[in-house]
Amino acid sequence: MKKMVTLTIVTAISTLLLVGCSTKKEIISPEHSRSGGYEIPIPAHTKKSTLHDAIMQAGEENGWVMTEFRSSSIIAEKINGTKSASATISFSGEKLTIVKNSTSPSCSPSKYDSHIDKLQDAIFEILQSGSAH
Repeated sequence: MKKMVTLTIVTAISTLLLVGCSTKKEIISPEHSRSGGYEIPIPAHTKKSTLHDAIMQAGEENGWVMTEFRSSSIIAEKINGTKSASATISFSGEKLTIVKNSTSPSCSPSKYDSHIDKLQDAIFEILQSGSAH
């Protein structure tokens, strides 16, 4: 009986540690997502208003012009001289999806991906730190 209790406690602690350590960022690329966009899992129990604020804050801090499109979508535009790029950011209780809308001919795909990577990282950091205003 004592071994059974010990085994149960060890199993419970191991499970908690594994679940607690699995909150790392796992972004799904457009090639592997169902939506055709970059998919970012969001921390459990994140309020929609917190998501909205984190997206807006991250975009503005990284030079994107953020425009609310719907209650769960934001259009992000980045303009630098003749180069421009835009994306639609949709969010729900489970994930955040960034779908590439368009880029100007002079904006290279790798540069666009770099801008998206920075935006994703900023959103994720704000959500993890809880500093969305």
